[in-house]
Amino acid sequence: MHPLKIVIDENIPFGPAAFGKLGTVTALPGRAISPEMVRDATALVVRSVTCVNAALLQGSAVQFVGTATAGCDHIDRDYLSKNRILFVSAAGANANSVAEYVISALFMHAQEHSTPLQGKTLGIIGVGHVGQLLAQKAAAIGMNLILNDPPLQRSGGKHAYRSFEETCAADFVSLHVPLSYDGPDATRHLLNEKTLRAFRPETLVINTSRGEVADEAALFKAVKAGRLLPPVLDVWANEPDINWDFVRVLESGTPHIAGYALDGKIKSTQIIYEALCAALGVMPAWPHESLGLPKASPLHIDAGTKDALTVLSNLCRQAYDLSGDRARLTALLHLPPAARPAAFERLRKTYPVRREFRHLPLTVQGASLQLHRQITGLGFKPQAPKLL
Repeated sequence: MHPLKIVIDENIPFGPAAFGKLGTVTALPGRAISPEMVRDATALVVRSVTCVNAALLQGSAVQFVGTATAGCDHIDRDYLSKNRILFVSAAGANANSVAEYVISALFMHAQEHSTPLQGKTLGIIGVGHVGQLLAQKAAAIGMNLILNDPPLQRSGGKHAYRSFEETCAADFVSLHVPLSYDGPDATRHLLNEKTLRAFRPETLVINTSRGEVADEAALFKAVKAGRLLPPVLDVWANEPDINWDFVRVLESGTPHIAGYALDGKIKSTQIIYEALCAALGVMPAWPHESLGLPKASPLHIDAGTKDALTVLSNLCRQAYDLSGDRARLTALLHLPPAARPAAFERLRKTYPVRREFRHLPLTVQGASLQLHRQITGLGFKPQAPKLL
């Protein structure tokens, strides 16, 4: 029997350690995975930069495809189904990381513009894994929610859903939809010249879904005309060859790293690894629970006489300083244009370790019971608080 050959994206965290227990692993840059590389492979594990379709797989031995991402727009699922190739995604694995990114963006905006968040409206378009977690966190800090998700609304979802136009009238609008090209719920260019008219000039748009969900030309035009605040973008059309002129006018731009907290990455690897084990009929043997990760720096908050939102803002900034990621992307504007796409990719490949809030040791002093509930509502797990 020939040994199992597994081709993986080299940016799959702990990929060789996990999948190496099942066969011979070849780790490659995601954009370099070619038909020749997968011809005799049994399994392929990718991230969003690898297009998995007939052009890549036809004539190969691949029987299993896994993507360590929630989005699947880079996967031709019809082709996989027709050719009886098992497919698994890591849906939900990095959802908490993305929700924490959005919360950090909200607090950063509030601090830089002296705008309180409590009582403001947050429109969430797409109430799946990320949207639900974001709703919980935003509610914990006193924001009012407007939720839009037509598929869930038709299926009788548990929330009270509102129209797209009502959602776009919120103070903040965060996009959490998959990228789809056809059907009644197509999301490509969901934000376009026409739909952007539903937004108020004071609305801040945050996009962490897929770049193509927004028509960037229309978005750029609305911002330049003063019909929309400069948005927060983590995702872009044509990555890594993005619209660098747009980077200059944003409130914040980052290189598609919203879901890059280490804990979500490990969970993604775990989901795909265990699915491949199940397909092969073997027991999982990768001890992901004992990876010996570096200890996170402890956090301490003294509530003192500060108001609750100031405390929460300071805490979130200690846990994850989004402005650092913004500065790293903005710094690429100093490079020659031809060098920027490769630098964009390096930012993703060399992304510093970031931990989800729940994995950060935290002590809280002088917090009321209400504030303590808000802290835990954001996802932190503080040690026994000293209550007033």
